Amino acid sequence: MAFLSFSKSFPFDKMIHVKNWVWCIFLLVLNMPVLHAKVEVLNKSDGLSNDHITGIIKSRDGLMWIGTANGLNMYDGYNFTRPYPELSKLIITHLEYQEVINKIWIGTDKGLYVIEDGGCLRYLGATEEWNGGRITALLTAPDKTVYVAYQTGEIAVVDQTAKNVRLVYRLRNESERIGLYARDLAWETDSSLLFCTYYSSGLFRLSLLSGMVDTISVSYKYDDVPFFTKNYGDSVFIAYRNRLSFFYDRNEMEYHISGMMPERHGWSGEPLMNIRGELLHVSNGPGHLLSVDLRTGHINDIASQNLLSSNIHARFLCVFQDEEEILWIGSTSGIIKIRQDAALFERILPDQSPPATMRGMIADVNGDLWAGGGFGLYYFSTLLGKWQRYEIIDYNEMKIPATPFALLDGGDGYIYVASHFMQFYRFDKKKKKFEIDFYNRAILKNVTRTYALCRDEAGIIWIGSNNGLVSYDLSSGAIVHHRKDKYNIGKRMVRYISRAAHPEKLWVSTDNGVFLIHTKKGVLKHFHMQSKPAVSSNDIFFAEEDSNGQLWIGTNGNGINVVDLSVGSVTILNKGANGICSDIVYGMLTDTADNRWFSTYNGLSRYNKAKGIFFNYYISEGLNSNEFNQSSFYRASSGKMYFGGVNGMVAFYPDQIPDPGVSVPRLFVTPVSGWSEKGEKGLSIQHFKGEGEELVMYSSNAPLVFNLGLSDYKDPENNNFSYRIRELSDDWVALQGNPVIRLGGMPHGRYTIQVKATSAGGTPAANELLFHLVVKQPIYKAWWFYPLLLVITGGGIVLFFYVKLRNIRSLERLRLQIASDLHDDVGSLLTEISLFSGNLRISGNVGKVNEQKLDKIVALSQDATSSMSDILWAIDVRNDFSGSLSDRIREHAEEIFLPANIELNFSSEIVSHKQKMPAETRQQIYLIFKEAVHNIMKHAQATSVDISFYYSQSGFHLKVVNDGVEKCTPDRSSGQGLKNIKMRASKIGGSFSYQCEKGRFSLWLGKGPLP
Repeated sequence: MAFLSFSKSFPFDKMIHVKNWVWCIFLLVLNMPVLHAKVEVLNKSDGLSNDHITGIIKSRDGLMWIGTANGLNMYDGYNFTRPYPELSKLIITHLEYQEVINKIWIGTDKGLYVIEDGGCLRYLGATEEWNGGRITALLTAPDKTVYVAYQTGEIAVVDQTAKNVRLVYRLRNESERIGLYARDLAWETDSSLLFCTYYSSGLFRLSLLSGMVDTISVSYKYDDVPFFTKNYGDSVFIAYRNRLSFFYDRNEMEYHISGMMPERHGWSGEPLMNIRGELLHVSNGPGHLLSVDLRTGHINDIASQNLLSSNIHARFLCVFQDEEEILWIGSTSGIIKIRQDAALFERILPDQSPPATMRGMIADVNGDLWAGGGFGLYYFSTLLGKWQRYEIIDYNEMKIPATPFALLDGGDGYIYVASHFMQFYRFDKKKKKFEIDFYNRAILKNVTRTYALCRDEAGIIWIGSNNGLVSYDLSSGAIVHHRKDKYNIGKRMVRYISRAAHPEKLWVSTDNGVFLIHTKKGVLKHFHMQSKPAVSSNDIFFAEEDSNGQLWIGTNGNGINVVDLSVGSVTILNKGANGICSDIVYGMLTDTADNRWFSTYNGLSRYNKAKGIFFNYYISEGLNSNEFNQSSFYRASSGKMYFGGVNGMVAFYPDQIPDPGVSVPRLFVTPVSGWSEKGEKGLSIQHFKGEGEELVMYSSNAPLVFNLGLSDYKDPENNNFSYRIRELSDDWVALQGNPVIRLGGMPHGRYTIQVKATSAGGTPAANELLFHLVVKQPIYKAWWFYPLLLVITGGGIVLFFYVKLRNIRSLERLRLQIASDLHDDVGSLLTEISLFSGNLRISGNVGKVNEQKLDKIVALSQDATSSMSDILWAIDVRNDFSGSLSDRIREHAEEIFLPANIELNFSSEIVSHKQKMPAETRQQIYLIFKEAVHNIMKHAQATSVDISFYYSQSGFHLKVVNDGVEKCTPDRSSGQGLKNIKMRASKIGGSFSYQCEKGRFSLWLGKGPLP
């Protein structure tokens, strides 16, 4: 979209004719620079809750927030999560962010929500005047208030505290048309708003002071419905369906027609609009998105340029452009992420078949380029301007594939080759053929592969093999395998040989460190992990000495070692501490500005030695591949650099490569998960910011998990994260893959953890995370645990024997009690039976007297049987429950009172008849009851007796009351029976009382509260 005229805030001073305007647009598009675009689609398969994207924003800490038709998602560049269950099933209609106060406003189909600083989610319900439902528009005003439009027709305002919602205006549905509501809101002044509605044409002004609305009409032949109104400078941009757009000047309060879109940019359906800075994004139909520069009117058809090959034809619903110029398009098919960068590198031999896996590279005396690869020798003729490949060696009627690893121009018309096969050979540039038998091959019978070539000042070619050093004399053709002489370095794989600053010295890089070789004196030094100074790894890919007396060593997994040869110190540069692409470093070249360029396993790194920082480059910046190869780097005399990898090579002039970016990213951490003090899994620490907080681990085996992110989303996979634990090590640990820190298995104590990051381009984050971790010591590791355990064990043993002794004594007391009861009750009865039986046998009584004596014996026998039954019932453990006692009391009362014509009223309340009760309690209650019944039968002339019994876990109660007495005096009441009752009650912790009043005798036994 471009404009015919602008208000005073725009650079155009006068109208431009439509035809001229269209021609200007054509020229602008024609001269648009070609960019290298990376398009990525994120959808449900990546973890999004829904592919229907309704809103995209980015918060101050760098997190992306995605609104969908099925909840709110949070994105850290690696994973989508839904941190707020309250929103997980709602339709998100709008997302707005107030950066100045760090608030995220969420419009849903169920009302308005806000996420405040610290991650607190609150629901802002509507006032009592209306039932707030679906949000149709949100406007964050300059005065920090928020205006909200509802589908039910209300426009409301939320104050600066974000707590109070107040109704501002209710749209009147005068035409009785359903669905009259505000579609979009714009800010005019601090006392008025502008809005457009769903069905009405034109624009409306709402006075915030009076609550009145007036219509701003547009005099134009189209009577169309506006789709959005957005603030831009001193103007409000209004877009209509039929290719029209207007600017309403807030100062002059008048409309300006801004233009009519050319047919090829015309839209159909509902347009989408977003303004960020000076850019306007407009969707003009499915699969189409235009970017308009509001300063120049330049139109950039983003969809045509970037999405054509992606086969994306979804309808676009929202758009967001971040500070890295990444475009996030919300569509009906997920998020379309577009990153546009200028291609920085010349790509050579990419995507070949077979693939050009490059190794050594050189330029010959003619300036032609030669490169070794896995499928032959590659040759680039500067005269012809094209590449040729020589892949077959003819040897003794055999066809052997050429696999050059390192190359060297002998200056004699030959290119000498170190190879995986055929040991060492050369290529005749004139005849265009390989030669094998130009030296005595038998001397190299113990050499199967060669990897490196280097010519010294004397014209000797030094060859690195899988079995030490080999030398070849160009002048004489003599070859020597140095195994037992002064050049012997052992059976080492020699990967690279370079010239030292001294003309007669060479640096030899091997799988067992770096050797310094004097071409006449032999081995001088050996740097390895145990030497002084020590290097970080023995597995070396290259060693290059610079003009400052520093030796730069690339290792296989331990970064770069910089050895200061004058003072004997070693500095390590690695991914964790310094931000290089990878710790597997294959090669190094130096440019005229003294920058070091390193090819690695995962990208190309430029090291600014003066600033001490790395800038990194990947496929997204135009590389053929992120993976380079060893021995595959070359700097031409023109200063042009070449680096080879698994997919051809890249070439560039270093001074033409800009720094990767100017914006400084911010490091953040998403909610931390761990274990609570109670061992609850999945504890989420939502408000953790990494700003000095203290976290507690209650078990060293229950890890805390930190998910990290960086606000730079250009290439999240190549963002670099590292951490260190101060108390354990000074080394930074680089995180591989997803940036997740898992802290577990640490000894108890207090630790300080630091986290830092750099973007994929090498820009360090503006902040570091720092927090303290307290690992609680397990109880069993405390100094007092085992002494306490010993005391507890000893106490348990003492308690065991004490209980055992008490049980023995209880058993003895029980046996004594049984013996006493048998002696007192049954023994006395048996004695009487014996006396009566003997008297009956020797007496001469007959008739009625004998019958009386027999009746007495029978009665005594029955009493003895009853006493024996009571004793057996008391000691039987099968009767140790409350129901058994209740039944026994009732049965005994019936046996005593009913034959005596005494009316019995018995009531029992028991919580559960199967409830256990102590044997001692059961026995004593029953004996007290028997004593009471005995006293009634012996001393009272009762006609009725009331008995009530209650038992529960909390206590018991027994009450016995008769209706009359013969005598009731203190002397009588203080007899032996009452003393026995008191004694038995005290044994079971119960209380005892009796009363003799008004011809009525009562006994009460109880323990605990009354029922």
